[in-house]
This record gives sequence, structure tokens and C-alpha cells, in this order.
Amino acid sequence: MYPFNSYPITYFTLVLINLSLLFACKPPLPALNAKSIETTAEKELGTGFTIDFNESKTYVLCQQARANDHINSAFKYIVIKVSESAIVQKGSFQAGYVKWVSNESIELASSDKFSSSLTKQEIKITSNEQ
Repeated sequence: MYPFNSYPITYFTLVLINLSLLFACKPPLPALNAKSIETTAEKELGTGFTIDFNESKTYVLCQQARANDHINSAFKYIVIKVSESAIVQKGSFQAGYVKWVSNESIELASSDKFSSSLTKQEIKITSNEQ
């Protein structure tokens, strides 16, 4: 027999109190302002771009969509801090890629049209706040 069978209301109340404390103690996640992020990205990259959030959804990596002549074109990318819709990193790459490698780092691989090897670098993403 369960110990709380004679006191179902008390048991239910204890569960509700514990759940409310659990949710009350967690800080709210920043609102993902998709329209503001898209507007910021469109100003820098034009109309064709992809959006990729980091693991914690605090930053978003936006990059120009690739064309068929990927090797001969340079593509821009930006990293936006979601809570402020502010650009914290930007650059470009050719015949390569940019992707998240951790929650706060991206990997940039680039080459020129005269070389077949990619130069890779890891870039730590930090906002201007200290």
C-alpha cells in the first residue's frame, strides 16, 4: 500500500509545490526574435542565406547560400548574438565552409581558386561585453 493513499490531496499539493519551485528557479531563455535576426542577416548578406543556431541558442551563424560556382565565389558569414540581434563576428570564405564546432566556436575553412587545400581555423565567439 502506498503511504499517501490516505492523503491524496497532501501528496498532490507537495508535487505541485516542488514543480513550481523547479520552474521558478530556472532563468528564462532569451526570446528568439526571428524577424530581427533575419533583418540583421539580410542587411549584411542579401536575401539568400542560411541560419544555424549554436547549441544553447545564444548565437546564430548566418551565411550566404552557396551558388553553383562555389569554388570561384567568396561567401560572407556573420554570427549574431540572439538576445541583442547584434553582429559579434563576420567574415568570408571561398571554396570552403563555416560551421559550429562548439557552443561558442566556429570552424572556418577557406581556399583560393589556385589551391586545392583548405586552410582551417577555429574562431571563438565572444560578445563585446566583459
